Amino acid sequence: FFFQAEDGIRDVERSRGLGDVYKRQIPESLKVSELEAKGPFELESKAIYIGQWNKDGLREGKGCLILPDATKYDGFWANDMKNGKGRQIYTDGDVYELSLIHI
Repeated sequence: FFFQAEDGIRDVERSRGLGDVYKRQIPESLKVSELEAKGPFELESKAIYIGQWNKDGLREGKGCLILPDATKYDGFWANDMKNGKGRQIYTDGDVYELSLIHI
């Protein structure tokens, strides 16, 4: 299984067992009221984010973040921060149901 980018271009770096990784930039053409689903997107921290972005290029709405150690957060985002309901899934199998509010 691997991720297919709409332009079919793969990154030169291999992923860490999570499939091929594609780096994308958030287009400036996003409308003010829309969220756009993008991904997978490799962040500077080497974490991978798959989900929605707002017009300013911040994580917003539903998304999944996979950290380099394979810890996974699947839930909601606001203003580039985990916000609302979500699940933190650790590599040892522990799962935490979260409800976060950032003001």
